[in-house]
Amino acid sequence: MTLKRSKRPNFAFLFCLINLSIWLLVSNSSLAMQKHSHEKIRNAAIEFVRSQIPEGVTIKSIKAGKIDSRINFQQCSQALETSSSNKKYIAKNWTVGVRCSGIPSWNIYIPVKAQLTQKMLLSETTITRGELLTTQNIKFVA
Repeated sequence: MTLKRSKRPNFAFLFCLINLSIWLLVSNSSLAMQKHSHEKIRNAAIEFVRSQIPEGVTIKSIKAGKIDSRINFQQCSQALETSSSNKKYIAKNWTVGVRCSGIPSWNIYIPVKAQLTQKMLLSETTITRGELLTTQNIKFVA
């Protein structure tokens, strides 16, 4: 007795192979489509400015500029890096560079505005040369 081979293709096998191919395409494209949140990028810029403010300075507010909603950043595989060329530690306006050096790499510069206050000595009266400073002729102002 001899076995005959069917010339019909195995449709169940082909169907499983097609489904597996489609699943792999969809799962890989969804990983590539993950976007880095604009809010997280803005928060990285804010935290950078906050870390640069010296002690003794009160932070009233720090606000990062908006990022154009049409710009999409792919999810960074590493922690975001922040930097600024601003050499003043008490500044109103900052430009903070936020960079992803992972895969994929990208960078953006974000304007950040900071409202800061610092206690200062203020003269209550005219102080002449050689006069002793006391609580009667000076005060701290925030």
